[in-house]
Amino acid sequence: MDGGDGAWRRQLANRICSLDALEARFPGFVATPRMREAERRFPMAVTEHYLSLVREPSESDPIFRQCVPDGGELAAAAWASLDPLGEDRCSPAPRLVRRYGDRAVLLACSSCATLCRHCFRKSLSGGAAGAVSDDELRAVAAFLEANPEVEDVLVSGGDPLTLPDERIAAILETLGAVRSVRTIRVASRLPATLPQRFTPALVKLLSSRPGGANVFLSSHFNHPRELCPEAADACGRLIDRGVPVQNQTVLLRGVNDSPETMEALCRALYRHRVRPYYIFQTDLVAGIEHLRTPLDAGLRIMRRLRARLSGPAIPHFCVDPPGKTGKIELSPESVVLQGGGRTVLRGPTGAVFAYPDPQDGCGGGSGDGGGECASPAATPRDLAANLQARAKMIGAIRRWFDGEEFVEVETPVRIAAPANEPHIVPPPSGGAFLRASPELQMKRLMALGMEKIYQIGACFRSGERGDRHAPEFTMLEWYRRGGGYRDLMRDVQAFACAAAAAVRGDAAVRFAGREIDLSREWERIPVREAYRMFAHWDPVENWDGDRFDVDMALKVEPSLPKDRAVFLVDYPAPAASLARLSPGDRAVAERWEAYIGGMEIANAFGELVDAAEQRTRFEAAAREKAALGETVFAMDEKFLSALRLLPQCAGAALGIDRLAMVVLDARSIDEVRAFVPETAKEAP
Repeated sequence: MDGGDGAWRRQLANRICSLDALEARFPGFVATPRMREAERRFPMAVTEHYLSLVREPSESDPIFRQCVPDGGELAAAAWASLDPLGEDRCSPAPRLVRRYGDRAVLLACSSCATLCRHCFRKSLSGGAAGAVSDDELRAVAAFLEANPEVEDVLVSGGDPLTLPDERIAAILETLGAVRSVRTIRVASRLPATLPQRFTPALVKLLSSRPGGANVFLSSHFNHPRELCPEAADACGRLIDRGVPVQNQTVLLRGVNDSPETMEALCRALYRHRVRPYYIFQTDLVAGIEHLRTPLDAGLRIMRRLRARLSGPAIPHFCVDPPGKTGKIELSPESVVLQGGGRTVLRGPTGAVFAYPDPQDGCGGGSGDGGGECASPAATPRDLAANLQARAKMIGAIRRWFDGEEFVEVETPVRIAAPANEPHIVPPPSGGAFLRASPELQMKRLMALGMEKIYQIGACFRSGERGDRHAPEFTMLEWYRRGGGYRDLMRDVQAFACAAAAAVRGDAAVRFAGREIDLSREWERIPVREAYRMFAHWDPVENWDGDRFDVDMALKVEPSLPKDRAVFLVDYPAPAASLARLSPGDRAVAERWEAYIGGMEIANAFGELVDAAEQRTRFEAAAREKAALGETVFAMDEKFLSALRLLPQCAGAALGIDRLAMVVLDARSIDEVRAFVPETAKEAP
């Protein structure tokens, strides 16, 4: 390796900064129009060293995929932002970001050797912001002196090591001179993209403890191929001089999202004395939807690493939500609920965050035919056609209920006392709340003496946004006096067939690539049997609430048949919610959930009519919400009073939007609703 400045400076001066130059570098490679549009939106720059690691100039190559514009960067996800961590709101001084009490980040520059396509600071990196000035450094030092609780400063950017040695020295010495700053971490991608930068002079500077502070290097290797001999040598010389190197990896689709690849990377890092410290879930930044993975991919990887690697070689798997929530280490304990296109996580403070999974169809690709994931997914003409079909479907459902002598009712949209259901957040509205469900009010109508009722109307839940969720959605809820909860199974199949026939001409639909005949008898699978088959334990005999929720999302639901409709029936008693326990087996509750093509569409109960038992359950739910830091609502005493008059009955709720997705073979709820959130501020 060149011992002076010449090699790395030549690499910076001769970077590949356009697709035209890339075509010249790789004869036979031809950039597509979508790639060129992505290049105009997000500039490119790649060092010759990093390009030398490419084996094939295509999106299937993990190095090429990280540094070359991709049509997938044009995807528009409702939750994406150019400031996904809310750093602008957490900046107490120019160039300084503080999201934690004892730590801060100094944005030293905007320059990078290679512009990574997954960067969470795409709006900054590669820009013209330049290096931090002397005046800005003095302002940062003054803030740190006035806030001595900040002991650890991360120097980031851009890549601070693209700056000249003398500027790096000035930054480190200014920070180290602050009495309370004992640790300086330098975040750099250069060990992977430009290892020639680590000259003897730079290594000596980083190891000199400028200002008396300890210096760590936070490297960023994403793939084992990046840890080439030059990169390993650069890390080794830092470590030999007393500069610890710890690595953070970003989990990327098509790059390192296989357990085998991540294991190989962690083993290589550990072999070269680099601590595999973090695996980060990609941030919700604009232009990387094609690179995002579901959280389940990372959890599968962690299970393999924990089973096969020595403890110091196992990184933490984390997601970093916007604002001051703090990093959430992902483990079964942090996953509250998963499914329907989102994962609800519990952070270190008890706060919850709904993380949206990647949108279907955002697989990226450099060709013209794929990778776009706009919201709404349908064109205006398609959306208009879908809305007309949706109206026909709802009309058929109403005709079915009217023919069965159900009475259509209306309940308030604004309610004073929502049910205390953990992780469900009804939006506030003028001193009351928008309804998350009409359930309690409809049961009060049943208590008045009504026999069979139904309602189709809007419901609202804050923070619910994904391809199967929207903050406002349409709910169908219906109740039968005297009937059992299994009677509702016949109802849902009958009107689902009627809905499909109104749009398709018969009860056969195509959803998610599968032909599904809704007139075929819907399979019934007891919940305990599903867990025995797919999760290998019995939740009725050995109840574990957290494990039950996680395994439902990660093991049971993904294993349900995709080519037919099924009912999961007879839930364990602790999962009864508002359902009564089975008279024949008090260990299970009269509850079922219906799935079509693997997507949940409906939930039903044999209704609990014991007011004392219901109060006990409400109180337990309120305690759980309080422990999670969620708002606890007043007890609905009118409902509890009415419950004493409620006869034996059964009720169910079905998502009209999801049934429309099935009937219309839609990938996203955006394709079957006229109005959905369109900005990141309206997303979780």
